[in-house]
Amino acid sequence: MFTGRIAKLVRHGRESKSPSKIRVACRIQSHPSRRLLRQRLLDGLAGMPVEIVETDFEPPSPWLGYRECLSNPPDCTHLLVAQDDAIVCRNLPRAVELIAAAEPHVPVVLYLGMLPPNKLPALKAGKEGKRFVDLLPSSFMPVVAVMWPAGLAAEFLAWSGNPELLRRRNGLSINERSDDAMAGRWVRSTRQRVVATIPSLFEHPDDAPSTIGRNPGGRTALFWHGVEWDALSVEWSS
Repeated sequence: MFTGRIAKLVRHGRESKSPSKIRVACRIQSHPSRRLLRQRLLDGLAGMPVEIVETDFEPPSPWLGYRECLSNPPDCTHLLVAQDDAIVCRNLPRAVELIAAAEPHVPVVLYLGMLPPNKLPALKAGKEGKRFVDLLPSSFMPVVAVMWPAGLAAEFLAWSGNPELLRRRNGLSINERSDDAMAGRWVRSTRQRVVATIPSLFEHPDDAPSTIGRNPGGRTALFWHGVEWDALSVEWSS
């Protein structure tokens, strides 16, 4: 049972000029149990429009919370959706504008974990000095922090609401609670290109239980240089 959209708190930061009229807004996917934890993320996002989308479902469903984040988006060209237990490096707001200008038409994963199948291609791309790596189609897409072109966010949301697209081969409906898994289904179904930044601009410290009861462990970034690392030290533009 859905217990309600408990809060939608709006924090408007000072907006900087974006290249090519890029406008990035952020929504934080949050849970009531993490109201104190998410403050460290908010501190790192100062300077950009931020909304906290706080939901609580029974049974717990990260996907339904993610769907709320995609619904009725603010006026922006790109929507950054981030989990409330993440942290960021320095100058994140300005860096994501440059990244969106460099890869304007695809979802950009700003946190890439250590799990296969993307680990080896990402390590290879990192050794070659690349700033982006194309993710391989998988059973999941990491959604700790993803920047969505507004049009693709709408397409993903519409796709997820079509029951005919969410059926197993035996005809039974798919009732997915995992946001990573639902995003992965969409990527495979639509053959959507997705890229990840090298290094990650977000880290998942993995110091809090998941909202579906899993204990911490195994969800830190493959590439992470720390909260003091400057995201503007990379030449993101093509």
